[in-house]
Amino acid sequence: MSYELTVNEEIGIMELQVHDSASREEVAESMETISRLSGETGIELLLVDARNCDSMPSIVDVFELTSKFPHSLKMAVLVPAKRDLVEKLQFGETVGVNRGIPLHLFNSESEAIDWLKSG
Repeated sequence: MSYELTVNEEIGIMELQVHDSASREEVAESMETISRLSGETGIELLLVDARNCDSMPSIVDVFELTSKFPHSLKMAVLVPAKRDLVEKLQFGETVGVNRGIPLHLFNSESEAIDWLKSG
């Protein structure tokens, strides 16, 4: 997986651009980087753009990784067009919400940002 994590200070969010495939190890690494950057900046809003992602970890890995996601962050995910990836992300959303993690999937970047910025 190649990814780029940036801070959009203008609107006060972190943005994670995901490209290609995403392995369990790479997702775990990006989560550590996100947690560290959130601590350094005080920003707790994350926009994940997964529209260019080709593959993801297994459904078991999605469960485990989502369960470990920091509860302090509010995360909006832009979903890719591939149906199997959308289903994994929908499962991850359910796992996160069931664990009290503010997490939601979107097709529209503007709607995702509006949701992040809302209360």
